[in-house]
Amino acid sequence: WDEDVHGPFDTASNRCEYPCNFMWLCCYGDGTSEGCAYGLHRADNSQRRPRTLSRVFPYT
Repeated sequence: WDEDVHGPFDTASNRCEYPCNFMWLCCYGDGTSEGCAYGLHRADNSQRRPRTLSRVFPYT
């Protein structure tokens, strides 16, 4: 998909017209399925390192 020629890829009309080209991140089902996650998005912080001041303010 060349966005310079065809325009933006991730649009509501493309999701309706080409549902198989989109994937749910919750269950990896394609755009023809309903998806499986309901509710607000919550980040999985279990793999994140704790933030330190040097990472927050690298020039201090």
